[in-house]
Amino acid sequence: MKIFLFSVFFLLFCSESKNQIENHSIDSQKRSSKLFNVVKLGTLEWQPYIGSDLPNKGYVFELVQKAFEEEGLKVEIEFYPFARLFPLMDSGELDGYFPEYWNEELSKTYDYSKPFQGGDLGFMKLKNQDFSFQPETNMQDFHSLKNLKIGIVRGYTNTAAFDSANYLQKEESSADLNNLKKLLFKRIDLILIDPNVANYLIETNLQEYKEKFEYLEPSLEYKPLYICFRKTEKKIFLKKFNEGLKKLESRGDIKNILEKNSFFNGRYMKK
Repeated sequence: MKIFLFSVFFLLFCSESKNQIENHSIDSQKRSSKLFNVVKLGTLEWQPYIGSDLPNKGYVFELVQKAFEEEGLKVEIEFYPFARLFPLMDSGELDGYFPEYWNEELSKTYDYSKPFQGGDLGFMKLKNQDFSFQPETNMQDFHSLKNLKIGIVRGYTNTAAFDSANYLQKEESSADLNNLKKLLFKRIDLILIDPNVANYLIETNLQEYKEKFEYLEPSLEYKPLYICFRKTEKKIFLKKFNEGLKKLESRGDIKNILEKNSFFNGRYMKK
């Protein structure tokens, strides 16, 4: 009798354990399925490309959102200070962040998406400044500028040749707007800036001085933008974004998104 009861108890226990394992497996699959239908991304305030205060939160925000929607994914995008983005990615709280320039070192740690429209990078001066300087696309030598003070933003990636030019007088600032003001009051001679960012900042903060600034053509370099994703074995989000981006491009939707957000022929111009 004791053997019979033990056998019944053992069979019931095994059956219950099997059910628990199966239920746990189903729950895990559901969580996994839900996880891969929602992508969590971090971003930063970088007007006019993206910003919490912009209509539609900017061209880049709208583009990323629509690219994932094309592939049936929901995207959750939160704004953070730049310094927090990498720790949040590394801890797994974020699946990626954007927008980012191509960076050889970062590409060893993170997966870069296919590129989407970014902007140029070049020099800006005041129109009445009396020095002559002709920049070149992919310029490699800056010795002609060694006697000038050049404003840059701390932590930004510029061009490889410029960043390695240790003979230049580079004056760091915390933001592009600070550099524009320093240029306006002649505390520096040149600034290195994206003309789209410059146009936005002048339009919104320095409108009365708009005619004083001059962007020097040609730009040193064109810099496309990317999403940086955490490296994972399946690379699901990376593949989904790239596919969605390809669909938007093939239909001409990217051009529409750009113009809707005041980008015309590669330049931000508020109409």
